[in-house]
Amino acid sequence: MSREPDPFDGIKLPVAQVPGVWLNAPLFAMDQNMAEYHVVAATSELPEDGQMHVELNGEEILLCRHQGEFYAVAYYCSHEMYALEGGMLSNGCITCPYHGAEFKLSNGAVKAPPAWEDIRTYAVKVHDGTIAISVGED
Repeated sequence: MSREPDPFDGIKLPVAQVPGVWLNAPLFAMDQNMAEYHVVAATSELPEDGQMHVELNGEEILLCRHQGEFYAVAYYCSHEMYALEGGMLSNGCITCPYHGAEFKLSNGAVKAPPAWEDIRTYAVKVHDGTIAISVGED
């Protein structure tokens, strides 16, 4: 059984770090869809059920760690454009802390009103203790 090659095999990640701050350094590896990934954090910076605001290429993203997985979703709720940061993570979803709209972390699908429009999700890769996000087209 063959497996897809890991685009990070043999590549040193160009991560620039100032103590406590990770800079958005583009990776020089692309996946099979030619998506460019940017290192945004170390895995150690995000505890279980932790959240982190990330600004990447002019887009505001909420990076979440839930049930051992990393997810990147739109920072703002599609209902009233309030920040999702601080919302409860449960059963693979995030709940807006303002009006209770609920979204699936894996695909941004609305799971509970008052929102009716899905939120954007971003591809995430984890390699050698770093988290990278692609802001390319879904």
